[in-house]
Amino acid sequence: MNILLVDDIATNRKLLRVTLEAEGYSTLEATDGVQALQILARETVDAVISDILMPNMDGFCLCHEIRKSEQLHALPFIIYTSTYTSPGDMKLAETVGADKYLTKPAPTATLLDALREVLDAQAAHPAPSAPVVEETYMLQQYSQALVHKLEEKNAELAQANQALKRSNEELQQFAYIASHDLQTPLRNISGFVQLLQSNYAEALDAQANDWIRRAVQSAEQMHKLIRDVLAYSRVDSQALSFQPTSFREVFTDAVAQLETSIRNAGGQVTCDELPTVTGDLPQLVELLQNLIENGLRYHGQEPPHVHVSAEPDGNEWVFSVRDNGIGIAPKHHERIFEMFRRLHNQQEYPGTGIGLAVCRRVVHRHGGRIWVESEAGHGSVFHFTIPERTIDT
Repeated sequence: MNILLVDDIATNRKLLRVTLEAEGYSTLEATDGVQALQILARETVDAVISDILMPNMDGFCLCHEIRKSEQLHALPFIIYTSTYTSPGDMKLAETVGADKYLTKPAPTATLLDALREVLDAQAAHPAPSAPVVEETYMLQQYSQALVHKLEEKNAELAQANQALKRSNEELQQFAYIASHDLQTPLRNISGFVQLLQSNYAEALDAQANDWIRRAVQSAEQMHKLIRDVLAYSRVDSQALSFQPTSFREVFTDAVAQLETSIRNAGGQVTCDELPTVTGDLPQLVELLQNLIENGLRYHGQEPPHVHVSAEPDGNEWVFSVRDNGIGIAPKHHERIFEMFRRLHNQQEYPGTGIGLAVCRRVVHRHGGRIWVESEAGHGSVFHFTIPERTIDT
């Protein structure tokens, strides 16, 4: 006998398949109600065991469609679910014409007994013509069950969102406090090592001076790492309300803060006409500063040139920061926005791997998207969007 197993989770289908084939049944598999109906149109099936919650067509609708069919209306149908387990769900299963209603995980014996029972009943009582299905009543029952489930899911989501919000707030507070408290002992360590370097350099051999130099460099790197972690935690913890903001002012402030880096790199930073957007000015400056700084840092033989532009696209602005640097291989395009994700070592290109994570967090807070277009050796273009919005007064 052929048993059709309908479930969008492969593991569930496998467990059923192994159980039934051990008893001598043959099985067919479908991932939702639509695929199940396609199989039923071309294969001989003796019974259906179906989950309820599936994409495209759920188990209730599949059973209802089978009961409406002239050819399939008497096909034994067992609902096997772990999601819909209330009395109202069982009533709806009866309304649409299911023969059995089992909840997962049912004991193997219970499942096999149910299958044998519906098969024996079908064999003992040849099917009459297709019954007239009360569409209105069925739809009412189905709608009521869905509303009930949606209410339950919304309540669960609300609780989960509250828990996530609390967790994020605690995590931000922890990151800020931990990073802030690390600054004092690190400053002391750095200060004493520098005193040792300045006062005793001539009394120490080359090996000792090299160790001191490395300690100073490590302390400086740690300072920058702490500052970047603080910047990441402040995106939400110290955010300002959104206000109309000239992006030309954002550009000017970002370039002013990078003046030394631009001069040391022999670089050039230019821009087109830039719009006024609604946002948090300090965060937008930090966003643009990080992107421009990347263009200045990751350059090849040519002096770096970074250009900032913006174009309207529907109800948002698409900003682009283009550079002539070393580029990024496509396989790394998503990874570079992750925390502490670096593609080069400190000797090649110094950094902490947090800057682009901060950029993504700022853009997301503004309701936008950020991505990169680049190939290794051909420069990069970082794009981000800022939606147009009005400020309530």
